[in-house]
Amino acid sequence: MERKGWQIEVNSYRSEGDKWRPNIRFWTRIAGSAREESLVVPAHRLFDTERESDEYGYQQALDWIDMNG
Repeated sequence: MERKGWQIEVNSYRSEGDKWRPNIRFWTRIAGSAREESLVVPAHRLFDTERESDEYGYQQALDWIDMNG
């Protein structure tokens, strides 16, 4: 997924109690230099399905980019 020149990648993984947690990364190139960011999800934000976790992760990245990017 892409937003405002940033590439977004979310890879959810199984965490505690068979729940899912998103691993959120996004990156861009500015004037030939690479910039990469990642977001840490609070420990209590666990999801029943991989899809829910991915959707949350993408929304968090989009919100960050809209506010900061």
